[in-house]
Amino acid sequence: MLSLISLHVFKDVLSPAFIFCLPWILGLMGLAVSNFSYSPNGYIYFYIVLGAIIFISGFWLVMNNISLKKRYAVSQSVYNYNKTIFIILIFLEIIFTLYIYYVHFSYIRSHFMISIYQTLRHGLTTDTLLIPGYLLYTRSIIFILTICMVIISFNINKIQNGSFKKILYIQLIITLANLLLIMSRNSLLIGTLPILIAFLVCRNFNNTKIVNYAGRFILGFLIFFSLVAIMKVSYMNQYESNVELLTSQFALYMSGSLVALEKVMDHNVAYLYGENTFRFFYAISDKIFGTAQAQQLVQESISIGDGQGTNVYTFYQYYIRDFGIAYALVVQFVIGIFHGFLYRMMLTKKPIKIFYFSIMIYPLVMQFFQDQYISLLSTWIQHLVVGLIFFNSGLFVSKVDHKQQMETINNTKIKMKSHFIKV
Repeated sequence: MLSLISLHVFKDVLSPAFIFCLPWILGLMGLAVSNFSYSPNGYIYFYIVLGAIIFISGFWLVMNNISLKKRYAVSQSVYNYNKTIFIILIFLEIIFTLYIYYVHFSYIRSHFMISIYQTLRHGLTTDTLLIPGYLLYTRSIIFILTICMVIISFNINKIQNGSFKKILYIQLIITLANLLLIMSRNSLLIGTLPILIAFLVCRNFNNTKIVNYAGRFILGFLIFFSLVAIMKVSYMNQYESNVELLTSQFALYMSGSLVALEKVMDHNVAYLYGENTFRFFYAISDKIFGTAQAQQLVQESISIGDGQGTNVYTFYQYYIRDFGIAYALVVQFVIGIFHGFLYRMMLTKKPIKIFYFSIMIYPLVMQFFQDQYISLLSTWIQHLVVGLIFFNSGLFVSKVDHKQQMETINNTKIKMKSHFIKV
């Protein structure tokens, strides 16, 4: 009901108020096909609905009296791109991708067990497959640059547009090659969802076309989810069929965190008094002074019934542990305001503001699973820095003012006339 009200009020399926509701709905639906031990009438589910109302209220507070027709406005900004820099960038990314594939294949050849997926997963969890941190950061930067390039491709001047599209296609192939090595469903989402959102915003699609593209994306994700689920647990022979396996894994992924939150809330929570909210600063302090005060992001697993366990507890538990259930709702209200500002910024159709909006859809979608806002603050700072350098430094792209645009068009016309005269 809340999702339909949000769609009626904001008239846009890309509205964070509408997107917010969808994963929670799927999570609640997943409970219906699960055998988890939970109480359907538990107050935690009322709490989740209340949180949704509070988020939408925060979003509405910022969006009140804003013309939603701006979402379909066409960006008037025009950019030139530095061809030399992009060629060097593509070359370095290809070298990196070939090397990372070499590292993985070398490990598989010497440590193969059960399947390629299990081999790589075992290597990552036991630290026998050593991938230096700088390589992981490089992969992340490739994904961020792809988002930036998709956005700016709609603003490249007509003369350079053809050559830039060729570079963009190569970048997308490199991105796909790196995505194939990802072992995590969440990592796949953080690498691909912002690209989809950026594309949909820049194309100014109506709701029907957005639903069409979103459906294809979800289908692709479900295929990836199914393959990972089968490779992850099928060798255990605990399911009679792949259908039973996939149903169980879907319920665990979409609904396990809700049941875990209910079980945690049934017991008294020892407050951390800001250690989660300010974890980023604790982590910096640990690096400087060699201490270990920052809370671990990976939490202890809890049994949720049906022989299943999980170590994720939705967005709310992260903040409940700091100051309680009221504090988590206050944070949710602030998050609603935050997404309202991002949506307003996106309506200007400035490339960097579309970038901000697009990347933050991922933590919004993942609220049903776990907090990905403050807990991944360093990741978002990395996105922010790369985005600022790409769009504003002049190193990769530079904005063309109206006078320059007219001069370029006139020079092109003069060259074309001269060509025809010579002919």
